[in-house]
Amino acid sequence: MKIDNIIFDFNGTIIDDVDLCYQLLNQLLKSRNHPTVTKEHYRDIFKFPIIDYYELAGFSFENNRDDFAELGKIFQAEYHAKCNECGLYDGIVDTFKKYCSSKRLIVLSATKTSELVAQLEHYDIAKYFKDILGIDNIYGTSKVQVAKDFFKLNHIDPNKTVVIGDTDHDYLVAKELNCHSILTSQGHQSRWRLEACKPDFVIDNIKDMWKIID
Repeated sequence: MKIDNIIFDFNGTIIDDVDLCYQLLNQLLKSRNHPTVTKEHYRDIFKFPIIDYYELAGFSFENNRDDFAELGKIFQAEYHAKCNECGLYDGIVDTFKKYCSSKRLIVLSATKTSELVAQLEHYDIAKYFKDILGIDNIYGTSKVQVAKDFFKLNHIDPNKTVVIGDTDHDYLVAKELNCHSILTSQGHQSRWRLEACKPDFVIDNIKDMWKIID
């Protein structure tokens, strides 16, 4: 595949925060007297929007039995306190080194831009990216819109661009942008979920993309 631009999702693609998110979900379930879930089930049900995934996990938002906004605040506080303890996926830094001189590497995340930059700098990987695209207005802008605006401003050719992610949402982002898509099964969703949305490729290790992208 002849590619000039590689767009990486962050959570679950670059940073391995699956165990942290899974553990925090179970903490929230326990705190509301709901049964906990297995990691396999977590990866089977994880989806966007998050409220739908929470309902599949066992929370009930009917009649305000569980408060989604409150749960979200607790999750975010706990996540930000511990996320820098997560590791990077094996092979991800080697992948950046392989492509950074010949491709335009871009990271696209729903994380606030300042927080995304801080995390990339914490892991000493910001230097590999030409562009860091986060969300500065979480109520008015989507990842897709941020990317579309970026494409227009920088004259990015979608036919020479691939999105690397770990969820069916990343596939939908690629589809909206008319880009190629590669999903890795190491992240937040089970392989069968990724295969079901029919991306261009599903890989099991980030280095598998080396066989796909020249």
